Amino acid sequence: MQSALLGFDVVDTVHAGRQLSNVTLRLAYVDNDPSDFYIIYTSDADGTPQPLTINRQGTGAWRWYTSAPLTLFAGNRLDNGADIQIKYTGSGAKPILHMLWLDLRNAGTPTVTPTAPTNTPTAPTPTRTGRPRAAPGPHRPAHLDPHHPHAPGRRP
Repeated sequence: MQSALLGFDVVDTVHAGRQLSNVTLRLAYVDNDPSDFYIIYTSDADGTPQPLTINRQGTGAWRWYTSAPLTLFAGNRLDNGADIQIKYTGSGAKPILHMLWLDLRNAGTPTVTPTAPTNTPTAPTPTRTGRPRAAPGPHRPAHLDPHHPHAPGRRP
């Protein structure tokens, strides 16, 4: 981690403005320093930051952090439009991260923040009825083109 703050965005085209319940956050990191760092998220549209503390011991081993099931609001409410942040405020070695896994496999049905309806009525598209006609262009059947060499009544 080169800076003190990393931001992550949940895909806006799929989850924007949705409150996702029963979400699990998993983080793989190196336990390279005894100072703590944080995963921050919001759980509702108000955008109040919810911190999860990662307690490092300084063992040098790879570790997994797994959160308890939580509610995540995917609405870009944190700094710079992030949905999730990893923040370090200590003076020791910055965290070495491998992967942040946002597990939505057991997530409850997402809810959408209500907005005003924008339905615009449209008139039905008219359809043509009647007998079929020959297609225009150079590929008309011989019996419809009097100038075609094989047209009925035409001699070579």
